[in-house]
Amino acid sequence: MGYEVSLWRRMPGQSFEDLIEDAGEDETGDDPGIVAAAEKVRVVAEGLFNEPETFSNDSGFEVIDRDTGLQLFYAWDGVGISVPYSDSGDPAHRIGLVYALTRIIETETGLEGWDQQIDQPTAAVTELDLPVGAYRSAVRNLPTP
Repeated sequence: MGYEVSLWRRMPGQSFEDLIEDAGEDETGDDPGIVAAAEKVRVVAEGLFNEPETFSNDSGFEVIDRDTGLQLFYAWDGVGISVPYSDSGDPAHRIGLVYALTRIIETETGLEGWDQQIDQPTAAVTELDLPVGAYRSAVRNLPTP
C-alpha cells in the first residue's frame, strides 16, 4: 500500500473522471510519446534516487529507489509512480520526489498526472502541503504491528 500518482494521456475534451472510469477498457498499445522519452526519463529517475535499481523488459522499465521505496513503473502504454507509506524518513522528501518525477514525465511525454490520494490533477498542485498531509494522514492510520 502506498501513495500513488498515475500519468495518463487525455483526449481533447475528455475529463479525468471519464479517463479514470474508462481506464483499462481500451487497448491502445504503445504510446509514441512514452516510448520516445523513455531513455531520458530513466536517466533522470536514476539521478534523482539515492539508491536506484533498474529493471527492464520488452514492455518498459521500472526504477526503484532502495532508500525510499519509491517505484517508477514506466510501461510503453502507461506510467505510474508509487512510494510506500512509512513512518520512517521524511514524508516531504518522499512526496517531493514523486512530484519532481511527475513534472519531468509530464514535460517529456505530454502525459498528465493524477494524484489518487488527493483526487486532483498534479498540475493543480502548486504547494506540496496537501499531498504531504495526505501521506502523513495515511501513515497515522496504518495498522500497528
